[in-house]
Amino acid sequence: MSAIRIEAGERTEELVQFVTAGLDDEMLDQIEIHRDLGRSEGLASEPVTTTVTIVLGTTVTVAVLRLIERWIEKQR
Repeated sequence: MSAIRIEAGERTEELVQFVTAGLDDEMLDQIEIHRDLGRSEGLASEPVTTTVTIVLGTTVTVAVLRLIERWIEKQR
């Protein structure tokens, strides 16, 4: 199993949603997502995703890394 730790500032959750939307059901079954939540100053009580650790099998790693790369390119 591999692990990828993601930190994208205020857009961390957006990145995780982009990655999970790009994976098929079989790939999604092979990953675990662990969110580190922090409190937001601007919101009454909703936590904000500060970092995410994705634990995945080696066959899914390449797909996830490509999706992250695509998301970064899209942000430019």
